[in-house]
Order: sequence, then structure tokens, then C-alpha cells
Amino acid sequence: MNNDYNFNNNGNFDNNANFNNNGNFNNNGNNTGYEAPVETVNAYPAETVSASSCMTFGIVATALSELGLPGIIVGAIGRKKANIFANEHGGQVFGKAKVGRILSNVGFGLGIGMTVFWVIYIIVMAAAGAAVAYGAAGGFDEFMAVASQYITL
Repeated sequence: MNNDYNFNNNGNFDNNANFNNNGNFNNNGNNTGYEAPVETVNAYPAETVSASSCMTFGIVATALSELGLPGIIVGAIGRKKANIFANEHGGQVFGKAKVGRILSNVGFGLGIGMTVFWVIYIIVMAAAGAAVAYGAAGGFDEFMAVASQYITL
């Protein structure tokens, strides 16, 4: 008598693979007791190298997000790997791949934010440096003389 458990090697239900009561695998449901040993089948899909790489790229993207552009690039790669993983597994993202997708999105978003920050920071620092250089050349006094005509305190 066979159990109703039917699994294929990916952990998905499959009508062609039957397991009998004593755990031996056969295709027709009859157990002779002399079947070759079979690989243990897990009901949950195994996490692949792709899932680990998704998580690795997500961690690196989050770490590099403070630099701006590197976080965007690595985050985009991690997001692409998570999408490939989802396509390979029927549209589902789970385990390390899910963590990798979340961290890649965080790294990508923070990378965009930090890129904007660094661009503004560089512009402000360049303007401040120019103002100091202009002031050191005597330009600040001239500026204040012209500005005092329009601003009364």
C-alpha cells in the first residue's frame, strides 16, 4: 500500500514519483525490497548558489551605499540575480534570495540618496572654497561694499 506523498527532486508534487510505506522509491508503487537506494527528497526546495550570491550582493550593496554609485551598481546586480532566482523557482523568492533582494533594494535606494548627497556636498564645498579664495583676494570687501548698498541693517 502506498502513501499519497508524491514529490519530484525539486520538492514539488509530481504524479510520476511514488514513495511506498517503507520509504523505498519505485515508479509503479510496488515494493520488491530490492530497489536501489535513492537520494533523500526534501519537501522544501534546496537553496542554490544563486540564493547565496543574491544575499552576498545585497550585503555588499548595503555596505557600499554610503559611497553612492558603487551601491547603486552592486544593488542593481543583486536585484537582477534575485529576479533570475525567482524565474528559476516559479516566481517565488525565499530564504537567502529574499534577504538578498531586500538588502539589494536597500543598497540601491541608499546609493541613490547618497549620490544626491555627495553631489550637493561637492557643489557646496566647491562654492565655499571659491568664496574663501575670492575673499582672500580682497573680493569679499568689494562684495560687502556693493551688498551694503542694497541691504540696510
